[in-house]
Amino acid sequence: MNMTEKMICKAIQSRLSDQGLDWVQLESLTVDREGKRINAVLDLEGESDSVELGAGYELADSSIKIVDVEASRRWMTGVLSMVLAAKGAEFPLPDGMQGSM
Repeated sequence: MNMTEKMICKAIQSRLSDQGLDWVQLESLTVDREGKRINAVLDLEGESDSVELGAGYELADSSIKIVDVEASRRWMTGVLSMVLAAKGAEFPLPDGMQGSM
């Protein structure tokens, strides 16, 4: 992971912990700026295999919007899509990250 990806990873892990999701561990994260894709590997407590996630994104000045998501488990793709549709798919970028993705 490069420095930007490490910063994003730390911010996401902190957010997960703050939300009571400390049973989710973000193991790796890569950002493909050209293809506008984020890929991550998660370890979930109680699961024997890691979960791979992929998401397409669009950037605004100070936020990122998830435009599609897929998981290595089909049911998770459905749940993630429903949650993003219901709760919103746009998130503020951490301070100092604007323009760096």
